[in-house]
Amino acid sequence: TEQYMNLDISARNNLELTQSMHKGEKHATLLWVLDQTKTSMGQRLLRSYIEQPLMSVAGIIRRQSAVSELFDNSIMRSEIREKLNNVYDLKRVLTRVVYGNISPRELNSLAYTAEQIPSIIDSLKCAKSELLKDVLASIDPLDDIKEMITATISENAPAVLKDGGYIKAGF
Repeated sequence: TEQYMNLDISARNNLELTQSMHKGEKHATLLWVLDQTKTSMGQRLLRSYIEQPLMSVAGIIRRQSAVSELFDNSIMRSEIREKLNNVYDLKRVLTRVVYGNISPRELNSLAYTAEQIPSIIDSLKCAKSELLKDVLASIDPLDDIKEMITATISENAPAVLKDGGYIKAGF
């Protein structure tokens, strides 16, 4: 709680951070102005940054440095944005895995996303800001998961488990 600024509901409403006062929608809010995210995961992260501003000056400068680097390096930014177009919502997919209600097609989307990770890592290798370097160091390429799914699940897997026929022959 000491890490983030505590904004009561009145302050959140008056500042129109993520919801407008008049219509209760995203339009004409700070989130609406800033949101250039490519993924649902990025949108949720941006929303949390807006709803829970950092208190630490060092943390704020660290974030600013990363944003500044991405803003100034249009090549790296556009490469990453393009690659994120091919990334599924990992949080949603992994939640479904944990609860055991994932479809074979969603497992394939997890493998497909894992295939995109090495190119995202390559795009981040030239990063200079500490935050982007930390992000790079924390990325798990998910090779083991990708290999298991591609060895097990048919490429044309159905959307529903009960339809069957999603396990590759010979597995």
